[in-house]
Amino acid sequence: MESNKNTIVQTLIKNKFVESQNGIKSAKQLDYYMNRGRTANDKLTTKKFKQFINKHNLSNILKSTESDASPKSISEVKAQLESIEVLPPKPKKNQVVLDQVLDIYRKFIESGDDFKFKKPWIDQQVLGLPINSKTGEMYSGGNALLLGLLQSELGLDLPFFLNQSSIEQLGLEVPEKAIAVCQKVVELFVNDALEANNPEKWISAKKYKKLDQKDQDNYRQQKILKQFELYHHSQFPHALRNNEIYQGWIEHYKETKLLSKLGECHSNDERARLFEPKIYAAKSLIDASRKAMGIDLVEHPTSCHYSPSKDQIAMVSEQNFKTDHPELVYTGVYCHELSHSTGAASRLNRPLVNSLGNEGRIQKNIGFEELIAESGSLMILKKLNLPSLTDSQSAAYIAGWLKTQKESGSKDFLSIACHQGANAADFILTKAKEYQVQLVENLDIELFRKSCLSKGYSNVDSDTLFIADYLNKATMKAADEFLEGCFEGLNEVELLETTGRLLSSLKEQFLLTDEFNLHLKYQRGIAFSDAKQAGEIVDEYSLNDIFSDGVDEGFNEHTLVNRFHELYGKSKVTEYLDRLEANGVQLRGDSDAVDSIRELTNKHYLFDERGKPSRKRGFG
Repeated sequence: MESNKNTIVQTLIKNKFVESQNGIKSAKQLDYYMNRGRTANDKLTTKKFKQFINKHNLSNILKSTESDASPKSISEVKAQLESIEVLPPKPKKNQVVLDQVLDIYRKFIESGDDFKFKKPWIDQQVLGLPINSKTGEMYSGGNALLLGLLQSELGLDLPFFLNQSSIEQLGLEVPEKAIAVCQKVVELFVNDALEANNPEKWISAKKYKKLDQKDQDNYRQQKILKQFELYHHSQFPHALRNNEIYQGWIEHYKETKLLSKLGECHSNDERARLFEPKIYAAKSLIDASRKAMGIDLVEHPTSCHYSPSKDQIAMVSEQNFKTDHPELVYTGVYCHELSHSTGAASRLNRPLVNSLGNEGRIQKNIGFEELIAESGSLMILKKLNLPSLTDSQSAAYIAGWLKTQKESGSKDFLSIACHQGANAADFILTKAKEYQVQLVENLDIELFRKSCLSKGYSNVDSDTLFIADYLNKATMKAADEFLEGCFEGLNEVELLETTGRLLSSLKEQFLLTDEFNLHLKYQRGIAFSDAKQAGEIVDEYSLNDIFSDGVDEGFNEHTLVNRFHELYGKSKVTEYLDRLEANGVQLRGDSDAVDSIRELTNKHYLFDERGKPSRKRGFG
């Protein structure tokens, strides 16, 4: 009996300690960590418990229970413990993003709408994967989901965000309120033996690696969540349109160029036509990936879902979506259901069927899987600047699950779900690429030509899109190989001469392009006319947005000359002249080629005109 009493007293004391701790749910879990004592966190937990015991004069009581000689009754121990005030554990930092995401889903649920959906181009908005305005670095995990949702929620024109450092570099004041508060994991090392105000208590991973082994033994690894605020150019006067530094940062992004095209449209019909090819390309991508996975697609009268046991996607017919843009809504739902299908055991192996055999939707932690599908489809669609679609039922599942995560204060399952969503998106893109490879292996170029001729660029079939993408990328890579073979070994003077001739003579441009045409035909087996057709299709359908293969434009009759100037010509003139000047080289000549080069530079003093008029062309 005495032994039972002692056990109860020990549990009461441990439970009191647990009240102040994050990540420890019970006395039993506390015992496990202290008994294990293997990790640095196990040792830290033991240390904190001992400090708690000593601080509140509980050591004698605890010792007496261990010797079966407890002098106090259970009621006396309860009374003493009740008099101890402990602060509740601080909210987990990982909830800062979760709270913002949860708030967005709550607002949607409260709106009473069946779908969260709008056509962003009507509001002069170009959706995309969220990136850092200055560096182009893409945000990931829960941050990416939050920023993606916020762009649609707040009507932000572009998916570019500024941190405090970038704003200060622009010479601007940081706005009072941030667009979003995000978080990232930072790896640090802590020495628990040092006082809190000691600058050596916390050190970076870089500094830790410089320590000798003996000093490293005093530190334990601690990964912490660091919060950072993000802002948007819409928060500044004139949206930073007049800020040359900022515009220099964003001018080369495809979303910036698309927004410019959107601004040139004069009607909603024109704006819609700018995005309709993207919708068709997205649907083709999703369908190709489904075919490569071997998943059946069937029509269902009322429900859209993925059935794990049948490995089948059921979709309501497009015309039965009661919206003003059924094709876009259908594509969004189709992408969501395909994201679910990646969880099958033969693919990414997520738990899509519960122990009772119910299928189609997860019964346990359904919100977790819904969020995976939500973030996965969002990533794919925003690659093509299209909106993702959330239905009210999915939103309710996600919001309920997020609320549970918030209350439990456990791991950052929001980021875990978003990272699994990114894996699902990558899997879908990989499978679409495999489908393209199969098409290329059985390529019938005559069928490609007939498809282009009979249907026109605005109405090609999905297989033709994938063939066009392949032909375009092969052509662009061949162009770079050809230019490298022709010009890589030339010196500065020879490259300047070539640049001048191509700038001043259409005949020289034609000759270079004609020589490439022969290279393309005999080295790659691609006709120039087919390459041009493929390039037009690629540009119209934004196919380069689907696969990240280092090619960002469609081939046309000007591509080779433009590519030369980018790699060896106009963009390098100042660099070449600087090197020649450093070596004391004086250029001469009066040809059109020289005049074209002189127009690109203020270094006219490098050109000796004393020889005018001279019959010698180029540089001497």
